[in-house]
Amino acid sequence: MHHGRCSVDGEIGYCKPRTLCWESDSELNSSNRSVCLCAKRTDLICCRRRTPIQITSTQSPVAKPNNSDLLPPPGVCGVDPLMNRIFHGERADIKEFGWAALLLCSNDDLNYWPMCGGSLINNRWILTAAHCVVRQYNIRVRLGEWNTTSTLDCQQYKNGDKVCAPPHIDINVDLIKPHEQYGSSSNHVNDIALLRLSHPVNYTDFVIPICLPPAKEKYEDSYSGMAMDIVGWGKTNKANFEGSSIKMKAILEVISISECQRVHHPIYPGQMCTGGQTPQGSCRGDSGGALMLRNTSFTTPTYYAIGIISLGQKYCSPRRLPQIFTRVEFYVPWIIDTMLANS
Repeated sequence: MHHGRCSVDGEIGYCKPRTLCWESDSELNSSNRSVCLCAKRTDLICCRRRTPIQITSTQSPVAKPNNSDLLPPPGVCGVDPLMNRIFHGERADIKEFGWAALLLCSNDDLNYWPMCGGSLINNRWILTAAHCVVRQYNIRVRLGEWNTTSTLDCQQYKNGDKVCAPPHIDINVDLIKPHEQYGSSSNHVNDIALLRLSHPVNYTDFVIPICLPPAKEKYEDSYSGMAMDIVGWGKTNKANFEGSSIKMKAILEVISISECQRVHHPIYPGQMCTGGQTPQGSCRGDSGGALMLRNTSFTTPTYYAIGIISLGQKYCSPRRLPQIFTRVEFYVPWIIDTMLANS
């Protein structure tokens, strides 16, 4: 668990108790670190973020003869426009997370309301949770949204700069593909789905896809202890949180399967967990939205969809229970096979 972002030698760090920071005492005393201020804690230090796991292009591990253009490569997908700028607070920047989608549903094709979140993974497909789409609703996808209460979204910065985004776009969904083995049981195994948009979207500074990790069936707790981001408006049919008109972000920490199983048992191969967050942080993401790893091994920091919010919202409470996510790398072959069969 950590207590917010900070800066170490100009890069992102996390405020943690000194005893929980992985760096040596000599490293902690030698680097240029911002000060972690907390009224209730006096033992916090800015701890350098661990070097991210090296993630290569998704296309190699799951390569097929005709999928070379199916998933965009790093540099096109997952681009972080903020680089190493650290923004304090919980609102997402207007240019951040351009893949974040709002799923709008309707019973009559006239009145639509926000139901879940999702992520753009190429110019035609949205990745989301199966539990969001198994009911017989008409679904539209909204992309390029930041403030749901305004038609023209603009962000004013303290230095006087102002950035405005084009109007959001709403696109009909012409194909809904939940995982064939998903059931409505309480454990939400295989809680993953793909939505095909009725037409391709054009990438802009405000609408871009997120990258997918390489396929991997075996879970080895390789992400345990790593901080990842979620984003959304708190729009979900399971939330106890009223939501926000502006896109919000929060940082969650991945925990080991053994730690998660103390509360949730069993945990299946296609699942992973985060834990120890404040209830506000756990509620900021949209059900079906992505759990994102920021990989800094590229020239431009790049985000990968490591998980999908599955049971996180169900446990949005002061009890701070671990939250279950669908583990994306386990389902990458299914994602590509489904897209190939329906593109």
